[in-house]
Amino acid sequence: VFVTPVEFVRNQLILHHDAHVVGVLRATKRWSGLWRGVGLTVARDSLGCGCFFVTLAYCQQQLLQQRADEKPSLSGTVLSGACAGLGFWVVALPLDCLKTWVQHGTATSATQALTESYRKVGLQRTVLRLVQGWPVAYRQTPQNPSWYMWPSCGVVASSQLL
Repeated sequence: VFVTPVEFVRNQLILHHDAHVVGVLRATKRWSGLWRGVGLTVARDSLGCGCFFVTLAYCQQQLLQQRADEKPSLSGTVLSGACAGLGFWVVALPLDCLKTWVQHGTATSATQALTESYRKVGLQRTVLRLVQGWPVAYRQTPQNPSWYMWPSCGVVASSQLL
């Protein structure tokens, strides 16, 4: 909910290459337009995060089979985090594309955006357009494991550090 206006302004800046977005919103008094696509943002983040954690737990279960007194291996932890990042984007990318279509097109809903795309370019091209940003998933591959490496490195929060 809080991310939607920021993404809207960022995407407008990318599309128009100037900072007129806030001025237009102020002049037209259409501040509610900042939250256009909020339902898709919530769906993207909630379903994507759900898939992230399910993928992470499954990969950890399969890759980090160790005794109770052993630390998880660093390589297994890194691979689990990388897979979880890809798991997030498998679900989130089509919803993120739909959100962008709703925020910057004439459609007011995901159904309307899909219908417009289908009429313009057909079914096959619409499906391909929903996943055209697939390289973004690769940025999660090195980023996500870093969050899970701390336990493997033996870093423990203690009251002395605080």
